[in-house]
Amino acid sequence: MSSNSGRDPERKREAYRRWRRENPEKVVEYRRRYVQEHAEHIAALNRAWREANLDRSRELNRLSARRQAKRRRQREARNARARERYPEIRDAAIERARRFREEHPERVREYQRRYKERHPARARQNAAAASQRYRDAHADELRERQRVAAAERRRADPDAFKEWYARNREAQRARGRESARLRARLKVLGLPARHIQGIYAAERRANDAASDEFFQRRRSLDERAKIATESSNPGALEIPGAVDKRRRQISRVNVTVTAKERIRRATVSGEHRLRTAEVAAELKQEKARERRTSDLERIKHGHEAARQKILDSRPEIYEYHRRRREAQIREEVRMDSVARQYRGLPAYQVGRETAERMDAEVAGIVRARLEALKERTLSKVDRVLERYEPVATRQTASSREAARL
Repeated sequence: MSSNSGRDPERKREAYRRWRRENPEKVVEYRRRYVQEHAEHIAALNRAWREANLDRSRELNRLSARRQAKRRRQREARNARARERYPEIRDAAIERARRFREEHPERVREYQRRYKERHPARARQNAAAASQRYRDAHADELRERQRVAAAERRRADPDAFKEWYARNREAQRARGRESARLRARLKVLGLPARHIQGIYAAERRANDAASDEFFQRRRSLDERAKIATESSNPGALEIPGAVDKRRRQISRVNVTVTAKERIRRATVSGEHRLRTAEVAAELKQEKARERRTSDLERIKHGHEAARQKILDSRPEIYEYHRRRREAQIREEVRMDSVARQYRGLPAYQVGRETAERMDAEVAGIVRARLEALKERTLSKVDRVLERYEPVATRQTASSREAARL
């Protein structure tokens, strides 16, 4: 009796393990249902354990973060190796996938169904992209098929268009009246008539992509100068080379003549005499302006370098913030997810929501650092202006005194 009773628990455990191996899907479903039904109780137990074992909890979080980082690095390395190797085995991989689809159509449909359930938005996007690629690759064939189908419909029902027009007569007449008013307005304004050229969808998408690339591309200083010149003088667009000519004219008009140059011109021309005190005041004021410009340029370059350094250090900020806050944010997301389920809303995807909240916090940190850098730069600029403004005022006063002598 005692020996049999001692073996019974072991037989039960072995039978339970065998059942788990034979029914993995039921195990997953039972676990999911239990977690969903006892979410608050499980959360309370986890919170109580973390409060009682704070150091161990932090150590486990650090170990989990290291494992995740290691798996991410391994996954990225595998993906990189696969991308390098794929061109060599592309044909074989395509043939293997085709053969698998032909031999296991039920499994393929099941995989597709699961993917659509997990990623509905991505599945719709991929399906739309695949459909668009097919239409672009078989554009002529599809157009010919559409023309044949339209001809068949016209032969089958020659009065279809007349019936449609009779149903939409008022809307079409209103459209015609609006077109006539538009043509009349264009004629009164001296503008050419509206001309609409029909193009196919592929060409339209190519034009949209080209326009987006043109307007979103960062312009160099020379290109911005040309654009500014064109906007200030529309006639420059009609003459080849007028942009550069107009830019030279603007640069000559806007050039500030320095004190040395004005003194030299006055001395050479002899139009009027400049006294020694006035010459000294002019030269001192010019030097003050040069030093002020130099200091402001130095502050500007320093600000740009510091700003770029902050932007470049974002990955390091993110990694440091992730080590400090990932476990806490993940717990907050999990608790918010439980609260959403309690209110009847769908649960969060913990990993994605955690990453989004961490990105938002890191973006706030970077933004705060940039704002602090901006305040420091503005304070430096204010000190430079305060340092040189009294000098410029005294120099102007000295010039007035010299002029009265």
